[in-house]
Amino acid sequence: EALALAPSDVALHENFAKLLDASGHADAAIGQFQQVIELWPHLATAHFNIGQLLSRQGKTGEAERFYRRTLELNSQFGEAYIGMGSILMSQGELARAIDCFSKAVQLKPGLWEARLNLALALEKQGHRGDAIVNFTESLHLNPNSYIAHLHLGNLLADQGDVLTAMNHHTEAVRLQPDSALAHFKEILRLQPQDAMTHF
Repeated sequence: EALALAPSDVALHENFAKLLDASGHADAAIGQFQQVIELWPHLATAHFNIGQLLSRQGKTGEAERFYRRTLELNSQFGEAYIGMGSILMSQGELARAIDCFSKAVQLKPGLWEARLNLALALEKQGHRGDAIVNFTESLHLNPNSYIAHLHLGNLLADQGDVLTAMNHHTEAVRLQPDSALAHFKEILRLQPQDAMTHF
């Protein structure tokens, strides 16, 4: 009803799109954000929101186009660099993904997702020391990141720091107690006697 009364109100379209997304109607949400773009073509957030929704649907090619447009409109949009980096990492373009995540960290140093994704990309590329630094920093920003605890624990275990690794794996298990992956990694990485002591 509100949209019928004010069809050119960008904020109303955006809020309605977010409600549709929250209720599981992603395609309808994309349609609403498309209407926002028609009303305000240079609104970077609308392009970014469509990119996120498409990315969640696995439509990475289309999502990449919207992330690129977001950055054309606002080169300081840190979250869009994370979106781009995630797509590039999924495609095996690790060097380019690291550049995107590094740019996101530079623009938004308090954004823990940027640090986490940078750490994951660095780990995949074999830069373990840099990955440890960034996993650690991401946990300073968000101590409840299961993924960061799990990966940091694995890296530290590989370095022989079993006690600290066990602490991170224990926290990962606490955060996601039903995750078989966390338990499996913990048992594999630790010495049998350490694992038995832990359990």
